[in-house]
Amino acid sequence: MGLGEIRVKRIQGNHFLIEIPDDELFEILKQREWSYLKEFFIHIASWTEKLVFTERVAWIELSGVPMHCWNYEIFKRIAGKWGTLVSMGENWSSANNYEKVEMLVSISQVQKLDETVLLEVGEVRFSVSIREKGWSEVHKIKDSLSKRGKIQGWLWKVYQNRNQ
Repeated sequence: MGLGEIRVKRIQGNHFLIEIPDDELFEILKQREWSYLKEFFIHIASWTEKLVFTERVAWIELSGVPMHCWNYEIFKRIAGKWGTLVSMGENWSSANNYEKVEMLVSISQVQKLDETVLLEVGEVRFSVSIREKGWSEVHKIKDSLSKRGKIQGWLWKVYQNRNQ
């Protein structure tokens, strides 16, 4: 059985709209309880105009993280102040330099992030600057990640345009 066309469009944050123009394909997928789509998406629900999206994903840039704290757990802890760490940028595991690192985070805060936090390590406090990346910077990072096949992690919640 060949599958017809399925279109996936980002709505906001981790939410996507699935469009299935072919009624026959829609019915087949529905009869199989969306099992094909569940291979790619965690949650599937019918579209409704009452949906409110409180989360969004944003690339943030950290600078000022000391070299001896340059590890995934520290970055995850820092991201936890605003939301959930989704993905790391290119410069975290095989650091070309320790000046800055990019992280993709899922957050519910509406305002753009731009602040300084204190990272306490033992008795020493380090000032770490957090700045949300702008759109032109985001596209550069997104293109880089898609070439490495890491963009799949963004496909979490999906809404399709028909009743179940």
